[in-house]
Amino acid sequence: VFTFAADSGDLTGTRVTANKPITFLTGHECAFVPTENTACDILLEQIPPTETWGFQFVLTPLTTREGSGFKFLASQDGTSVKISCNDVDGDNVISESLSLNAGGSDFKIYPKTYWCFIESNRPILVVTISLGYTFDEPITESNLADPFMFMIPPLGQLSNDYTLVFSQSDAIGSFDDAVNFVPQINFIVPAADFDRGKLILNNRAVDINFTAIHDSSGEVAAYGAQFVPNVDPTAPTSPFSARFSGRGTTLGVLVYAWYRETAYGYPGGMKVDSIAVPIYCPISEPQPVGSETSGEILVPISRTGVAEGEACVQFEVGNGTAVVNEDYRVEDDMCCFEAEERTTECRIVVIADGNAEEDETLHFKIVPTADNCVCDDNL
Repeated sequence: VFTFAADSGDLTGTRVTANKPITFLTGHECAFVPTENTACDILLEQIPPTETWGFQFVLTPLTTREGSGFKFLASQDGTSVKISCNDVDGDNVISESLSLNAGGSDFKIYPKTYWCFIESNRPILVVTISLGYTFDEPITESNLADPFMFMIPPLGQLSNDYTLVFSQSDAIGSFDDAVNFVPQINFIVPAADFDRGKLILNNRAVDINFTAIHDSSGEVAAYGAQFVPNVDPTAPTSPFSARFSGRGTTLGVLVYAWYRETAYGYPGGMKVDSIAVPIYCPISEPQPVGSETSGEILVPISRTGVAEGEACVQFEVGNGTAVVNEDYRVEDDMCCFEAEERTTECRIVVIADGNAEEDETLHFKIVPTADNCVCDDNL
């Protein structure tokens, strides 16, 4: 085990690489969030590899709290994040955007009435951070919480069938009696799955109120809900199951609890597929485009990680001595992977207009057109 700590400041955005598989955990031994609010508590989360980060997320408020903190972290330059929040009636309350480079981050606090949808053009990591209890006014037994941190699974990493364990009782040395946690659960269901099934808790269908959450175009993208499971906080811990019926549907589960200035939180589970996979994007050798060389150029491309779903790229032709739409034109510049293809051969149709000199050349490179593709020009 290797431990690295900062003497001061924030280590957010530090890049960690290894030549063999590792587990990486990060956090703070006692963080004040925000800095002017008490009390402090430990923040700890296991960080997955960047190729498993995502493009779409749902932010749900923590039950009984006046507000919740959210941190956004980018893995690549040129990351644009759209944040769209609405209230329980579906009325838009805020629309804003973030521009981040690799290792860049931003922290936002949204009130308890905000249900938000996040869209990013490049893979990001998003976490929820509970705020110190003095953030809330008035302070009551129901919101007497301390900071904790948990990762929000991207929609592309949602699973379905979960078994949850609640830490219902904890003996704290500074208290005369045990701390009896009352667990809370937030559920997330993508809009495409919502009408195809039911929420099943402990093998029984449950009807709870879901809030529709809109994306930046105003369309319903997901649904979120808060739920308090009927468990005895003083009883021994027992498993609790959650799933969403309907073949092929997905469900997000976030678990948290607090009582008397202590708290915990964790995602109920998530997949760790390589959904932010790079496409190898070589810049070609110069290609002649004289009047005798009209025809097809065939270029092999490949992608890494888990090859899920169709992904398309577009060839950007230029940077040579030939002039687009003067010396030549391009008719077929799109290329797609099939659902589980890792490699394919792209066919580019280049037609010379007869004005190109024999020694004129062009270069082309590949530009991804799907959100789940990241083009790496360095490969």
